[in-house]
Amino acid sequence: MCDFPHRVPVESIRTISINGNIRVDYVEFHPPEDSMPTE
Repeated sequence: MCDFPHRVPVESIRTISINGNIRVDYVEFHPPEDSMPTE
């Protein structure tokens, strides 16, 4: 997973986090653009 892409689908992140191969702060660092406020 060294060459893991910076931009990954949220669904993939959830699956990875379930396996424990990714940290929670990584998921928070890459929030879905849909939920980001456009102010």
